[in-house]
Amino acid sequence: MKQDELEFIVHGVPDPGVILWEAPLKNQQEALILRFGPDVNLGNIQTNEVIALESLRVGLRGDTFKTVLPKKEGKG
Repeated sequence: MKQDELEFIVHGVPDPGVILWEAPLKNQQEALILRFGPDVNLGNIQTNEVIALESLRVGLRGDTFKTVLPKKEGKG
């Protein structure tokens, strides 16, 4: 993914939550989840990859595990 192009798109849209991102590759899915959160709208997902994607979303994979841990008070 080209980070500068991603940020250009995001800054040009009033509500990035309405964008449907095509992300057929795991690294694209991971990057978008880390950038926008687990509820990001992802499309072009193969049916045999849905469970792996949901594991990324809820933090059951090492790639996104730390993003869903509850933040301790005073630790950011």
